[in-house]
Amino acid sequence: MHAGLFRALDDAELTGGAGDFLLVPRGAAHTFGNSSDSPARLLVLHAPAMDAYFEELHKLWADSEPPSRETELELMSRYGMEPG
Repeated sequence: MHAGLFRALDDAELTGGAGDFLLVPRGAAHTFGNSSDSPARLLVLHAPAMDAYFEELHKLWADSEPPSRETELELMSRYGMEPG
């Protein structure tokens, strides 16, 4: 991840840079964003794998219009997730 912002663990803000590793424990609410003007890349590893969720999420965002919040929440719910 290049200069970005990662939030996890009781709303603590952790800044990561190239080559950093950030672990999010199971069940911890988290999100991430890029706080710089440069493009950022992030590698996310899930155990157990969440391939089906991310494939469905990609399909939702591939439409010409962004999905509604309700649609994303329903998808999260089907995979046992809830917003933090």
